[in-house]
Amino acid sequence: KRDLLRGILDRWFSQVPDIRWQTVLSQAEPFCNTISFVCTRPTALREALARAGIGTTSFTPPLNRLPAFRSGTYIRIHDHAQQLFDQCIRIPDALEKSEAEWARISETLRTHVNPA
Repeated sequence: KRDLLRGILDRWFSQVPDIRWQTVLSQAEPFCNTISFVCTRPTALREALARAGIGTTSFTPPLNRLPAFRSGTYIRIHDHAQQLFDQCIRIPDALEKSEAEWARISETLRTHVNPA
């Protein structure tokens, strides 16, 4: 499954700038039902994908942002969980999508990232 998804990402998204796809370590067995990427303009990109009828989700809010944990002191220098929450977009049902759906997602990303 990982090789199939990697092939899809390489084929449709390798030339889309401003997007970094999640990587899976070679020793890991990925679940791959949801694939994620980080970008610099996630709000606008989520809106563009929604207008194209492409569903997305976000990460779970970081624990340190929930009311019960706000006074915690475990965030020291970089709040990576918040950064992922802010910049990450998840595409659900990655392995169930057809080539046509991936092509549409790719075209939407290219249009948004490189407007004519």
